[in-house]
Amino acid sequence: MGTVKDTIHTTELDTAYLRGRQLLEKRKYAQALYVLHDYRDRNTAIALLSLGQDREALRILEALPATATSEYLRAIACSRLGRKAEGRRHFLEACRRDERMEYRAALDPEIDELLKN
Repeated sequence: MGTVKDTIHTTELDTAYLRGRQLLEKRKYAQALYVLHDYRDRNTAIALLSLGQDREALRILEALPATATSEYLRAIACSRLGRKAEGRRHFLEACRRDERMEYRAALDPEIDELLKN
């Protein structure tokens, strides 16, 4: 059973994480990254991608379990890094996991570029 101190610390972390997500939603990417950096999750990767830190975002995404969303984000990072064939594979895997991802191809220039070649 956790102590009161553990509960307070967990609550502070949850509050910080929520604040980081809110900053991300408001497109305040640098501030969001400052808060989310140590979590090293999908939201951290989104902040990094939004700031053009694609290589670091890909490192984080590669450590996460494969889901439709993580595969889609990997595709974007790979596209930006010039790794077109790898990016295409990630995008196709995202679509295999969730067919709703297919509509994203026309909306995102990075994905559209992957599918041209």
